[in-house]
Amino acid sequence: MGILVVLFGFAIVVLGFYVLIKGIRINQSVRKYEFENRTGGGSVRFKDFDASLEHQRKQMRSKFVQGLGLAVAIVGTSRSSLAWSCCSEIQSQLVGRRRTGSTLPSGRCHGFGVVVLPSICN
Repeated sequence: MGILVVLFGFAIVVLGFYVLIKGIRINQSVRKYEFENRTGGGSVRFKDFDASLEHQRKQMRSKFVQGLGLAVAIVGTSRSSLAWSCCSEIQSQLVGRRRTGSTLPSGRCHGFGVVVLPSICN
């Protein structure tokens, strides 16, 4: 079951990179428009005021989507690696306690608000 937690974290990372790439593509289309419509003085020419507002919204959207994609990828990485390390820690405690004959550990590993029970580590 622990491998499912890690795979879920990996899926979140993939989703984050997908969103990040979408944001990069939006930014590339904005830069392409600016390149094709730049005047000799260096300013960008728009058809009307509404087109300039739409261009500005597209710029802000691309930055937001890129930031969101990066944040999702980082969260997915931290969640899956944290779950994997907690499972390893719990399993090593279980093996050590079985050898010595002492009672079993509580079976919880806390970190970044995550609680991993031994049942998902199998």
